[in-house]
Amino acid sequence: MAKRSHSSFAHTLTRRSLMRGTSALAAGTVVGGMAVSLLGGQVAAAPSRAASGVLNLSFWNLFGEAIPSNPYSMVMQSVVDAWNKQNPKVQVKMTYVPQSGTGQSSKLLTAVAAGTPPDIANVDRFSVPSWAAQGALTDLTSYGKTANLNPANYAPYTWDEAHYNGSLYAMPGGPDAVDIRVLFLRNDILKQHHLNPDYLKTTDDLHAAALSLTKKRGSTYESVGFVPWYGNWFIYGWGWAFGGHFHTGAGPAFRLTLTNPKIVEALAWMASWTADFPVATVNAATSAYGNNTHDPLITGQMPMIINGNWQLATYAQYAPHLDYSVVPVPVPPGQSSTSWSGGFGYAVPKGAAHVEASWNFIQFFCNEQNSLNMAVATTTFPAWLGALHSPAIKRIPHIQTFLDLVPVAHGRPVTPAAQLLWNQLTTNATNNALYHKTSAKAALVQAQQAVDAYLATLKK
Repeated sequence: MAKRSHSSFAHTLTRRSLMRGTSALAAGTVVGGMAVSLLGGQVAAAPSRAASGVLNLSFWNLFGEAIPSNPYSMVMQSVVDAWNKQNPKVQVKMTYVPQSGTGQSSKLLTAVAAGTPPDIANVDRFSVPSWAAQGALTDLTSYGKTANLNPANYAPYTWDEAHYNGSLYAMPGGPDAVDIRVLFLRNDILKQHHLNPDYLKTTDDLHAAALSLTKKRGSTYESVGFVPWYGNWFIYGWGWAFGGHFHTGAGPAFRLTLTNPKIVEALAWMASWTADFPVATVNAATSAYGNNTHDPLITGQMPMIINGNWQLATYAQYAPHLDYSVVPVPVPPGQSSTSWSGGFGYAVPKGAAHVEASWNFIQFFCNEQNSLNMAVATTTFPAWLGALHSPAIKRIPHIQTFLDLVPVAHGRPVTPAAQLLWNQLTTNATNNALYHKTSAKAALVQAQQAVDAYLATLKK
C-alpha cells in the first residue's frame, strides 16, 4: 500500500494519495466558493462506557487498514495496542475512515454536525486552523498547559499549524509528523542518456534532462522525463524555490501575498513547460501511472519525480533493488536549495464525550519515543526535535539528503483559509496558467481575491 501517489494536473492530488483525492474543500463546506461551517452550535456524542466500566474510545485513522502491506497503520496499531495493554479501563479502537478532499474526510464534519463524532481523529495538520475556525475541533489549550508542553521541543511549523487564534487544537506526532521533498532519480536510466545526477542543480538542467529522458511513439508518451506539475511539489514548492513567499507578518499583521513577483515567476515558468510538454497530452499519459509496483519511478515511465521521504519505505518494500538516488530539487540560478514540509496531527473533534481520556491517549500516542518509532517505520521524521537526528533515523538509506534540508524547509501559511488556499493555488491558479486560460499573474490575483473574500467572512 503506497501512502501517497503523484498528481498529474488533470486530477491534482494533495500530498498523500491514500487519504486524499481531488483538491477540494470537504464536501458540504463550500458554497459559492466560500467555506462555511456545518455546525449550528454545541453537540454531544453519546457515552461509550460499557456496563463493565471500560471506557471505549473511537479513533478515526486516515492512513488505511492495519495490514502488513501498510506500515503506517500497522505501526499506529502497535501503539494503540500498547496503550490498551497499559490501560485496561480505557480501550481505544482505531478505524480507517477514508479521506475525501483536502485536509480531512467530509465524514468527520458530518459526524460532528450530527453529534456523533469519534473521540480522536488524525488530521492533516496544515488544515487544523480551517477546522478550528469551523468549530469542528475541541480547544485543547488547557490540557496542553496542564501537561507543560514546551513548544521548543517541536519543529516550529508543526507547533504553529496545530494552533488557531493562539489556542491548541491538535498535537503533532504519529507517522509522518514531518516530511521533506526532494527529486528522486532513476540512476540507471539517467546513465543510459549520459546524464549525471550530480549535475542537476538548476531548473535549466532539469528542463534539459527532462527533454533527453522523454520518449514518444507518435503523439503518445512512452515516458515523460519530468514535468513540474506532477509529483509532490506544486506551486508551493516552486514558489519557494524561486525565492518567493506566500505571506508576510504574523498575528494581526499576517497577510497572504500570492501575487509576490517570485510566485508569479514560478507559475509562469511552470506554464512555459507546456511548449515542450503539452499539458493535456502529458496528463493523458500520467493519468495511467500507479502506485506500489506501478509507481512511475519503478516502471521508468517518469525517471525524475519530486516526492517525499515516505517514498523510501515504498521503494524498499516494492522495489528493493531499484537503482535510484535523491537530490535537492533544482532551483533557478542564484537561488539556494530548499524544500517544504507538512505532516499530521491528532485532535479531539468537537462534541466528543470523553475529552480528557482522549487527550491522555493523544499524549501517549504522540510522545517522543512513540513518535520516533512510528517515524522510523514509515521513513518519515518525528515532530520532536530531540528525536529528529536519532541514530535510528540516520540509519534509513538515502535519509541524509532529506535531513540536510530540514533547516531550510518551509511550512505552508498557517491560516484558517488553509484548505481554500490549497485549492486555489494547486488547482485553480495552476490550471488557469497551465492551460493558458489566463496569465500566471491573473491566475494568482484571482486566487488571492477568493481567499481574501473568505477571510473577510471570518471577521464579521
